[in-house]
Amino acid sequence: MIPYGIYIILAAVIPCFFYIWLLDRFDRFKREPRILIFKLFAAGLVTPLAAMLLEMVSIPLCELLPLGISIPAQAFLGIAVVEEGVKMAALVMIVRKRKEFDEVLDGAVYAVAVAMGFALLENIMYVFGSDSAMSVALIRGFTAVPLHALAGGFMGLALARDKIESKGGVSAAFLIAVIIHGTYDWILMDNRLPGFLIYPLLAVGWWLLIRALRKARNDDIFAGRHFTR
Repeated sequence: MIPYGIYIILAAVIPCFFYIWLLDRFDRFKREPRILIFKLFAAGLVTPLAAMLLEMVSIPLCELLPLGISIPAQAFLGIAVVEEGVKMAALVMIVRKRKEFDEVLDGAVYAVAVAMGFALLENIMYVFGSDSAMSVALIRGFTAVPLHALAGGFMGLALARDKIESKGGVSAAFLIAVIIHGTYDWILMDNRLPGFLIYPLLAVGWWLLIRALRKARNDDIFAGRHFTR
């Protein structure tokens, strides 16, 4: 019989690899080097540790603010800015000058690989720090993991538009990810807001992201980028 702990690990791990696979399917005409995806994923695994250290400062600072703005400040500035910041730093350091980074769609593939590394370690920390490990793993598989992938997808697309088409900019890529992530955290942290709002947020966000991914793929094909490297 398979130990119960293995099922818990699988519940924490599988959603992360699903989103990497999903983005890879969008880039099916010219897939990225597997070693590069692995490097990005591995870098993502380290980023929660950096985020934890920074949040030891950022969150207490936000808690000093008046009650009405303390919670949204924690969500956007204390958490989202920090977590998306460390993910973007890892992403930019690895791929900014890579010759393989030659399509708009590549940015989303790369950013989601980093985001899923982050989500995996975060999952493991939450799951094995809980008395209801399986429940936590399953819930996060439908909430926090797709949230990280969603923010990463938009961040990567915006970063790629800046690199390849000189549109948007790094700051725009970062801001988009922070708004998505911060809104999600604000809903969960503020008792005045109904928690179920995260589900329409994720549903609408993913609908928009899929449209953006399809547009990026079509733009890459139209520009002939799928046939160069």
